[in-house]
Formats: sequence, C-alpha cells, structure tokens
Amino acid sequence: MRRLLHATLLILLFNTGAALAEVRTMLEPRLIDEMETVRLTLRVAGTAQVEAPDFSPLEKDFELLGTKNSSRISSINGRTTAVIEYQVTLRPRRTGQLKVPALKLGDEYSEELEVAVRPMDPAVRASIAEMIFFESELLTNPVYVQAQSVLVRKLYYSDGVQIYSDLPGIPELPNAVVVPLGDTSSTISVRNGRRYGVIEQRFAIFPEQSGSLTIPSISVTSSVRLQSGGRTRRSGIRVATEELNLEVLPIPESYPADQPWLPAEAVTLKAAWDPQRDRYDTGEPVKLQITAQVVGNVSSALPPLSLDLPQQRFKIYPEAPDLREDNSGARVIGHRDRTFALIPTMPGPVDIPAINLTWWDTRAEQVRQATVPSRSLQITGEPPPQPKTETPVVQPPADNEPQTDRIQPQSLLTPGLYLGIGIVMLLVLAVLGYRFVPLPAAMRIRWHRRNARRQTRKALSASCHRGDLHQIKLDLAAYLSEIFECPPSQALERFRQSPQAAQLLRELDQALYSPEASSGGFDASSLLALARQAQPGRTQPSRELPALYS
Repeated sequence: MRRLLHATLLILLFNTGAALAEVRTMLEPRLIDEMETVRLTLRVAGTAQVEAPDFSPLEKDFELLGTKNSSRISSINGRTTAVIEYQVTLRPRRTGQLKVPALKLGDEYSEELEVAVRPMDPAVRASIAEMIFFESELLTNPVYVQAQSVLVRKLYYSDGVQIYSDLPGIPELPNAVVVPLGDTSSTISVRNGRRYGVIEQRFAIFPEQSGSLTIPSISVTSSVRLQSGGRTRRSGIRVATEELNLEVLPIPESYPADQPWLPAEAVTLKAAWDPQRDRYDTGEPVKLQITAQVVGNVSSALPPLSLDLPQQRFKIYPEAPDLREDNSGARVIGHRDRTFALIPTMPGPVDIPAINLTWWDTRAEQVRQATVPSRSLQITGEPPPQPKTETPVVQPPADNEPQTDRIQPQSLLTPGLYLGIGIVMLLVLAVLGYRFVPLPAAMRIRWHRRNARRQTRKALSASCHRGDLHQIKLDLAAYLSEIFECPPSQALERFRQSPQAAQLLRELDQALYSPEASSGGFDASSLLALARQAQPGRTQPSRELPALYS
C-alpha cells in the first residue's frame, strides 16, 4: 500500500512539475585569480523530470572543464520533494568582470551572475613565461597555391611544469589541405643554462586559393610550481602560440597554360616493362607500369598518367591508378602508379614516344619536365589471319550408285553415351585448365578495363559529393580517359565538344584558381551527371583481333 501511494505521489508530481519547478543558481567563489576555476550549480526543485540545459552560452567567456548532474526524491511527513542538480566547473578565458548568462531549464531560467577575475602579477607572469612557452614557424612563406609549406610547433617546458590539456591537433584551415608529418617527437634542449623538454609537431599545409591564409593561435593549459613568500605553490597558466599569416602566390604566368598545375620540390617519372626486353611477339601480353613520384605534394596533385601508343599496333588496357602518400618524414611524398596491359597486334618496328610530365620547381622557381625517354621495339610474328569463307563442295553420287539412302550398320555408341563421354571430357579439360593454364590475357584485360571504369567513376562521384574541386578535375580526366579509351587530354577535349560540358569546365577552372571563388558555388552534381552520360568507345576505330588472339 505504501509503494502504491509513493508511486501515485510521483505521478502527480510529474504532471504538475512544470508549474511547481523552482531554479536556484549558485556560483562559488565570486572572486578568483587568473587561471583559477569556479563552480556553477543549478538546482531545480519541485520536479523529477526536466530537459537538460544548454551550456553553450557559457563558452564565450569560460572553458567548460567538466559537468555532472544528480537527482533525488525525498518524502518527509508525507510531503514528497524532487530535486535535480547540475554542476559545471568553469575556467575564465580572460580577466575582468565576467557574466555567467542565464540558462534555460525547462520553462524556467537560471539567474544571471558575475565573477571577478584578477590578472596575474606581471612578475609572476614573466617567471612563468620562462618556464613554459611555444615557438611556431612556417618553413616556407610565401608559398605557391597548392604547394607545400610546413608548420612547425614546439612547446618548451622546464622542471616543475605539469601539462593538463592534450596537445593541439591538426590545424583547421579553410581552403587548405593539412597533413600531419611524422609522429609527435620529444627532445631535450638547453637555453640560457636552463634545461627544457621540447615537444615538436609538424604539419604540411597545401593552400587551395591564392591570397592570405591565417594560421590561428592555439593554446594548452598547465600548472607551474612557484616560490612565493618562502613557500611553494602551484599556479595555473594558459600558454598560446602566435597567430601566423601565410602568403599564397598564384600560378606564375611563365607556367604553360595547357598543362596541369603541379608545384613540387622534385618530380620523377619511371617506366617498367614486364617482360623487360626490346622484342615481343604478336599476341604476347606485356605489362607496362608508369610510376610518378612528387616530393612536396600529395599524390592527387599528380595528373593522370597516359600512354600515347599507335592503336593500330597495340591493344591497350589501362588499370585503375594507384595513389598513395608517405608523410612519415619532413615532407609529403606522393606516388601515382598506372599499369597498362598491352598486346602487340602487328609485326614490325614500333617507336614508343616519350612520356613527359610538366611541373613547377618551387625551389628554383622555374618550369621543369620529368621524362620517360622514347623507346624502339621490334614486334615479331605473323599478322593476325583474316577470316576465310569457303563454299562447301557437294560430291555427286557415282553413276552406278543408286540414289536411295543406304542402310548403315547400327553403331555401338548411342547418343546418350556420346553425351556422357563429352561431359566427362569437358570436366577433365576444365580441371586441367584451371590447374595448369592461366586465364587468357584478353579476358583478364577486359575485366581490368571494366574494373578501371567502375573505380574511376566511383572516385569521381566521391570527389563531387565532397566538393573537392582539385580532385574533381583529376578524377574527371581519369574517368573520361577510361570511357573514351584515349589519353586524358584528348578525352577532356572530346568531352568539351558539348556546350554544356565546356561551360561547366570553365566554371570549374574559375572556382579552382580564382581567389574570390569558393567550392560552394560550383555545381558538381551537374558535371557528374553529364560525365555519366558519356558513351564508351575509342576516339578512332581500331582493328579487332580474331578470336584466336582474344
């Protein structure tokens, strides 16, 4: 009976809680020194259920170091009371008279309160500044758009310093790609006779628009041990970096306008043939892998690698590109690999043209080219046979042979037995083929081509949904190259023949390289939809091999 009564009282309390709720606001202490903390307590009486308050208005002048809440229901002399309490630990962000704003709890508001924060003594602050401090620098400033600058942050701390907060993470910069370099390192340094521990962080920054890029200040909280009045005490302190400005230069006028912009410290281009020789037979599968390495930039900055071979002499099947980064050292090193499966189709000498990659040397500030030299091959063997059609010759019966059907002796092999023998032979051949004979090269190549189209289409769709304009342009060229089966530059020109595509490509270039433009203004969905409408096929007809070579 007592439990039933208690439950009934709770239900009545819930139903009338909004009308009876009362909010009490407490702030302790009201006068503190810089870097000390205060505790804000919000107590709601008269209800056991209330919506949790939004503490975000406090973040303007305070750091929220922790929150906790509790609730209790008591019944004394038949009177039931419900209380919910919220406690928040706050650290002021600045000195002076600070207001703790009113917070909403259900239908009620807390009381607005004030706290006085006294500044730290200048002598104490100077002493602390010698015990813990930041040093930050940009190793390259100014820097070209989409080129690499390295931000180095070092935190120096001496004995008696305890760091409370986590180290700052990756800087969040608008219109820039930031990549951490290596792991956070710890070393020892001696300055002015004082021994310091040093924590170092490095980040590669790739600005995407010319102009000025601000690296905002970051801070950590710690405590230091101080001697005052013959006794030792600890004092809290916030240590911050300086705000840095990075000047971003546009693409230089001397850079070729018809080449993709690629700023770097070094670029290498290599080609590997498998098998490695100067003579191949017609119909023999050959693998060619082209590898580009860029020092001081990411792999996505490398343009698609194309192969300009005479299509009447080769069947060419490119695989999906392989992109990867190495950011374990002092700079980012990007790699882009592209593998081509080749099948020679006609005998005779063939000149393989050189492969060139134009880039901008950020150290020497001049245009350079990475090159795979041209090469001469000799294709041996016979040209593919042409299909022949023969008219069957019907032999007339002999003059002395009657024109009637002859009765053949009955065969010992029935049709069912023929079928059984055929099935057994096919199974045996299939097992032997699976065990000893590799899949025909042409079948592998057709599969690789379908897979390459699917992968490049997927990459283009992902970059369009992210709004990554630079990656959109690279993925579009790679996808169109797979669709039209030609080098990316030719594929883009064929795509540009459509007035709508030409307009979208102009808008993409403006959004990429104009300082006033932003990625939000470009219609990436329309470009993706138009690219998906492109029909597969080569730009020029090529002779297909007969079934013997497929």
